[in-house]
Amino acid sequence: MVQNDKFQRELSIYLFNQTANDKAGKAQLVKQVMNQLRFRTNSNTILPYLQSKTDGRSGHPLFSLNSIVNLPKTLILPLSETLLRLSFLNINVPIVDEKIKAQFSTCWNPEYAGKQPKKAIYEAVTKIRKVLEASKELSSQLEILKQAVANYENEGYLCQVDWCMEHWGTIEDIQSVTESTFQLPTAFIEFQTIHSPPIVALQQLANTFPSVLFTLLFRCAPETPWKEVQFFPFPPFGY
Repeated sequence: MVQNDKFQRELSIYLFNQTANDKAGKAQLVKQVMNQLRFRTNSNTILPYLQSKTDGRSGHPLFSLNSIVNLPKTLILPLSETLLRLSFLNINVPIVDEKIKAQFSTCWNPEYAGKQPKKAIYEAVTKIRKVLEASKELSSQLEILKQAVANYENEGYLCQVDWCMEHWGTIEDIQSVTESTFQLPTAFIEFQTIHSPPIVALQQLANTFPSVLFTLLFRCAPETPWKEVQFFPFPPFGY
């Protein structure tokens, strides 16, 4: 059983010292990642394909990860830092290339130790429930926790965060774009995500456009060097 002891300790400390100011707490966790996705052909088809088609549920009208892999509405819950930290225990990053995964992990979370087993997640749920029940300020989060547990039991995901990480590679949709790079003709598009680049979603994009070579440049801070990932389409099952 893989355990991230440091993360579990931090979770416990947070839960027993949390105030009602979850919004301020979440702000401290946010880390912007700059991304440049390069491609030499098919921009006339790719750009319309990426545009938001989900009636405002997307980060930006010009580029939504929902257009590549659609997030189920049933998993979307109001986020607090409590729910964020709980969902981190259920995150799986399905990246087969270890070099890419190593680059990704340094940007996402160097302490990441993999998806935790059900026992560890239910232990965390029990601990969180006790804290919420003991706090008048946080009692309103009990129903959200109950729904998250139901999601986990029925769908395998607590909320949008662990689903997005597994299917997109980042915990939220596109945050902002450099609009000039979305004007035709263009050889690349530039956009920002939270915490990590959307490597998983972009691999699916490469599978959808197998004749196009996609190259992603990303960096976690302006002072850090760009890292590069090339995407090659996976052949169909049984090919």
